[in-house]
Amino acid sequence: MSESEAAWGGSVIALHPDDDPASSANLSRCITNLSNGGFRNPVAFLRWFLAGKREAVRLFKIRKDLGHDALNVLSSWYLKTKDVYRAGICSSEGIRAVEQAHNVGTALPHQVALAYAVRAQWAAYDANRPGNRERKEYVDTLARGILALEPHIRAEDTVQALRQLVRCYKQLGLAYYSLGETKIGRRYLIDALQRAEGEADTESQAKQLRSLIKQREAR
Repeated sequence: MSESEAAWGGSVIALHPDDDPASSANLSRCITNLSNGGFRNPVAFLRWFLAGKREAVRLFKIRKDLGHDALNVLSSWYLKTKDVYRAGICSSEGIRAVEQAHNVGTALPHQVALAYAVRAQWAAYDANRPGNRERKEYVDTLARGILALEPHIRAEDTVQALRQLVRCYKQLGLAYYSLGETKIGRRYLIDALQRAEGEADTESQAKQLRSLIKQREAR
């Protein structure tokens, strides 16, 4: 393994082609590696991007068979690559799948909140198209849904659930920034940072949030 591959957590070749066809683990790994250092290493960025694109194409074809977690990962890929159309399809199906699972007791509150947060990001991006300003109200509705779920997420009583709550608030913050609602966006990023530094106890998320807040304040 080269130094650049080591910095990226391994070679793209290490993706597992024999995984369950409905698994989103490979795509999730591509998203993580692109987020962690793609722009510092253009060659590695291209390799992970192409690997992610292949995985996304494969998963999109079988999206009707995917669970809510996999649909969230697929939606996140399309949001990252600015494919608003496919992100809309996948995030809508993700909401449907997670609510069905929650109704029968197979989805936890933090998983429902994550689906709402991903959908909110899509709605915020879509709101920038002519005639779609009603999406702002939809983002508000999804944000209220996440706020209502927070006590239930806390009742899960796990650090992992709290870290996912941090992620939800971060995504809401970015959604409101996309809408031009900078005060609301900053508030959600600050809320996320406070939880990351506190009870969620996740320095990696806190570091990313500090950077996001600094970037937004510099604009």
